[in-house]
Amino acid sequence: MTLAEKEGQMTQVEKNAFTRSGNSITDITTYFIGSLLSGGGGGPNGAGGTATQWADMVDNFQSYALKTRLGIPLQRVWRNALSA
Repeated sequence: MTLAEKEGQMTQVEKNAFTRSGNSITDITTYFIGSLLSGGGGGPNGAGGTATQWADMVDNFQSYALKTRLGIPLQRVWRNALSA
């Protein structure tokens, strides 16, 4: 594992960061991102979403993580507004 891969694996990004100007979901692959946070209001449709929509969202993020040289899956931290 290279230093850049280690740094990326230790980095957690809030999932909505990929929709901000200058960022892209491909950053997961480019920077070897190791973890995603989906906090309150961070579901596939803001604060909601069906189980299928959540699964599709996670699968999409994972597909980019698995494209890296090492193919390490993302660690996900999914939290809703009711969790503590």
